[in-house]
Amino acid sequence: MPGIHDTLYRQWLMIRSIPREPRMVSTQQIFEKLRSEGYPVTDRTVARDLDSLSSVFGYTCEERGRAKFWFWPALSRVLDMPGMEPTAAMAWLMSRDFLGKSMPGGAIDHLHPYFTRAEEVLESQRGKRQQKWKSVFRVARRGPMLNPPTILPEVYQAVSEALLE
Repeated sequence: MPGIHDTLYRQWLMIRSIPREPRMVSTQQIFEKLRSEGYPVTDRTVARDLDSLSSVFGYTCEERGRAKFWFWPALSRVLDMPGMEPTAAMAWLMSRDFLGKSMPGGAIDHLHPYFTRAEEVLESQRGKRQQKWKSVFRVARRGPMLNPPTILPEVYQAVSEALLE
């Protein structure tokens, strides 16, 4: 019988397998991934775990007939483990300020949940020096400001996935 650590790690793998919308993954695909990782689970266990964990973590599903397709809503919060440090939060926001205007919209849009989380981390630093970094930090660009290319989000998504595959 699997121990609590095996169950916890299996559920963690399940949650990590769920993509952010517009992409989705079926219960069956998650089941097959777990089986390939060596977890002797039933499809019923996977379906039950996905349903119960969705109320805690905030991912959701779309039902098509009897099949469920799971995804994280586009603007859902980032779950960071371990928690984001203030220095990492500053690095995320500096990269947003530096890269934000030179990257295509589709590329930077995927990073918004991380930028939001970084702002939350710095906001929680009330009265500390890290919270005041915005008033002393500026990005100085060398050369002319370039406009990012206009790319349709669905084209960007298709090209990105093709490059990754």
